[in-house]
Amino acid sequence: MGAQFEQGDGMRVRPRVALMVSQFVGGASPQASATFASDPAGAVPFTTKTRLDRTQFALSAGLQMLNIKGALVTADALASGSRHTQAYGLSVRMEMPF
Repeated sequence: MGAQFEQGDGMRVRPRVALMVSQFVGGASPQASATFASDPAGAVPFTTKTRLDRTQFALSAGLQMLNIKGALVTADALASGSRHTQAYGLSVRMEMPF
């Protein structure tokens, strides 16, 4: 969801927010089998696998501010997680025409 508000001095402010939910259907345990390129012919492949949480959530929020001269400031924050994992992020970006 997002919106745009115009200020009296011509500045535009654009807040936004997003909520995401991911749900694995079926097994949440991907695996891969491989051998090394230098292995001799007939070498037995090794298998690696992991278990992922079946449900994962992410929330992001951001704000853009654009003035009439074309300068733009964008700030974003992200938080995601599940039962066993968490991740957070923050970014700020400024653009100015010249």
